[in-house]
Amino acid sequence: MTQQPTSVSPNRSPWRLVELVVLVLAGAGAFYLGRITAPNAAGNGVASAPVGATVESGHGATSSDGPPPTAPYIVAAGRSPIPRPGETITTPIAPEKLTRPEPVTTSARPAPTGIVPWNEAHQYVGQTITIEGTVVNASKRPSICFLNFIRNWHGRFYVVVFPDLFDAWPASPEKYFLNKIIRVRGRVVLYRQRPQIQVRRKEQIELVNRP
Repeated sequence: MTQQPTSVSPNRSPWRLVELVVLVLAGAGAFYLGRITAPNAAGNGVASAPVGATVESGHGATSSDGPPPTAPYIVAAGRSPIPRPGETITTPIAPEKLTRPEPVTTSARPAPTGIVPWNEAHQYVGQTITIEGTVVNASKRPSICFLNFIRNWHGRFYVVVFPDLFDAWPASPEKYFLNKIIRVRGRVVLYRQRPQIQVRRKEQIELVNRP
C-alpha cells in the first residue's frame, strides 16, 4: 500500500516561524535578566558589574577588568564605588567628586601686633591679621566681589566679599570701597597660589578716614 503524502496547510509555516522567533527572544531576555539580578551571597537580587562591563568613572567609560579607577572619586569607606571583577556590592556606595585641595600652608613668622600693609599680607599665610590698603581695582560677579590693592593684581594679595554682604553697605562693595582706604581683618589663605582674606561678616571691613 502506498503511503499518501501528508498535506501541510500553506498558512501554518509562517506562523510556526513567528512562534520560534518569539521563543528565542524570550529565552534570551530571561538569560540576560538572570545575569543582572542573580541572587548574590546575601540572597538578594542586587545587580553587580560582570567582568568586562563598562562603567562611568568620570573620565569616560573604562573596563572593569583589572583594578577599578579611584581618582577623582573618594568614598567614606576609603575605596572606589566601582565594583571589582567578580565583586558584588549589596549596598550602594555614594561617591563624591573632589577638587584638588590647596596645600595647607602656615607662615612661620610670629603674629603681628599691629596693622599689616596689604603688600606684606602674603608673609602671614595661615594667620589672622588686620591689613590696610587703598582699593584701586574692584569687580563683582554674581557669586563674589574682588577688592584689589594694585592694578596689576595677578599673583598679589586681594580681598573677596561674598554675596550675603552685597547689600550691607550704601552701595555694592566694588563701588563703595573703590579708591578708599580700608582695613580688613581675617585669616590669610591661599587660593590658586594667591593670598587672600575672605570677608563673610560686615564687621571685618572698616573704612579708614584720613584727611
